[in-house]
Amino acid sequence: DYAAEVALLSRNMRIKGLDEEEKKGAYLQVLHTPNITQIIEGIEFRNMGRIGETDRYALQILYSKYIDGSSISRNSIRESNSQGINVEGTSQLTTSDNVIYNTYGHGIYVGSMSTLNTIENNLISETGYDGHALSNLNGPNDYIGNIAVGSRKNGFNFYNDDFITNEDGSRNPAMGNPRKVPMGVFSGNVAKSNGESGMVFYYHEQEGSIFFRNCKVLKNRYHGFYLYLSQHAKVSGMFADNEIGVEM
Repeated sequence: DYAAEVALLSRNMRIKGLDEEEKKGAYLQVLHTPNITQIIEGIEFRNMGRIGETDRYALQILYSKYIDGSSISRNSIRESNSQGINVEGTSQLTTSDNVIYNTYGHGIYVGSMSTLNTIENNLISETGYDGHALSNLNGPNDYIGNIAVGSRKNGFNFYNDDFITNEDGSRNPAMGNPRKVPMGVFSGNVAKSNGESGMVFYYHEQEGSIFFRNCKVLKNRYHGFYLYLSQHAKVSGMFADNEIGVEM
């Protein structure tokens, strides 16, 4: 249970930002491609993304709506100058088996209007600045078998606003209150040695039960598992060597 993670960072195909650039860092963005399958697999992204610039992340799928069958998988993202993988306004995407190491921001961020996605078997280590390893804004999305280790902030950070944000930043009241929407599957995830807490969840107010299954939460600085203003939660797993094991 306390063994270190081992991962291969190199890939045969590499995309690398140049240090000579004034702002540093190229970025790969897939924008407005509804109903078009996107496959991004087996690539090493290094020195990508731009510090302090919105939508200039190492790898981003942006407002592509429903892209069933699409996947971001088996990639390596390291030494990113911003977030690793950013998904906004996109649904039915599978993000799996990626290794993300040493990012300036979040490792994986799933933002507004992104639902029915699967985030599975990813390893995220050493996020910097204010970065969580995995950050989720709306749902439902499924998180299965991911490992968050050594992040500057939280391993898993799920925050539900009480409104949905459109692409232009305006609120969309027609889409209802995301705090009332079921969360999705959360199973077999691991959070170890993170700088703040292991797993943190805010404002999950749906009527049905939330199941947090087979969590492994070890050696985080503050909370192992923290649930704030949420209800009907059922939590199982191993919680050890955190300042506070489980708080609801």
